Amino acid sequence: MDTILEHEGKYPDAKALIIGCGPTTNQLKEKHLDRFDVVIGVNMSFVRFDPYLTYHLVIEDTPWGLIKQMNKMNLRNDLPRLVSGNIIEKYPQHLNLIPANRVHDNPDIKHYNNGLMWSFGYRADSSVALQALHWACILGCTDIRFIGTELCWRKNFNDHFYGDEGYRDKNETNKLIFPASGYTFCTEKLKGGVESFQTFIDTADFIDRVIVKLCEPAGIKVYDYSNGLISKAQKVKL
Repeated sequence: MDTILEHEGKYPDAKALIIGCGPTTNQLKEKHLDRFDVVIGVNMSFVRFDPYLTYHLVIEDTPWGLIKQMNKMNLRNDLPRLVSGNIIEKYPQHLNLIPANRVHDNPDIKHYNNGLMWSFGYRADSSVALQALHWACILGCTDIRFIGTELCWRKNFNDHFYGDEGYRDKNETNKLIFPASGYTFCTEKLKGGVESFQTFIDTADFIDRVIVKLCEPAGIKVYDYSNGLISKAQKVKL
C-alpha cells in the first residue's frame, strides 16, 4: 500500500487536469488527456476515465453506491486511489488504496500534514473538488485545470454525465438523492437559472479563496473548463 508522503512533490511544475462529474466532462476526449502530466478523477468519473487516470479520489465516508459500482467493474489495480481511511476496508482490497483524511485546519497548499482541505476561511463541509485541488498542489503541479466541476445544475438536472435524471426525487422536485451516499439534499435556486445545494456553494467559495490566498502567492495557476460557480479560476475552452 502506498502512502501519501510517497507522492508529495512527485510531479514538480506539472500540468494537471481534475475531472469532475458535471456536464462539461462530455466534451473530454482521449486526445485531450495527452496534454496533461497528471489526470485526477474524482468520485464516479472513474466509470468513463479509469484507464486514463493518474489518481482517483473518493474521500467521503459514505460512498456506498460508488463502491457498488467499483465492484461491478474490472478496474486497474495499479492506479493510486485516495479513499477515506475510516472505511478503507469497505473498498475492493485488490486495488491500490491510499488512506487519506479531510481536515478543516490545513492552510498549507503544498503539504498534506494531517489531511486534505475540507474547508478554508470558515468551517463547513466541501465536496471532493477542493480536496482534488489540494492534492494537485501537493503533487507539485503548478498548472491545474478543472473540468466537470460546475457545482450546480441546469436543465432539470439532466446534464450530468452519468445521468442525474435519476437523482431527482419524483415527489419533491427540490430534492436530490445522491447515488454515491444515498443521502438526500435540498437544492437552492441561484442566479442565472441554476440550482445547487449548500455544500457545493461552499465548495466553490472555498476554491475561490484558496486560489486567491494560497495558489496565486505560490505561483500556482488554476483554470476552469467548467461552466459553473467557481469564479476565481481563469475560464478557458478545451
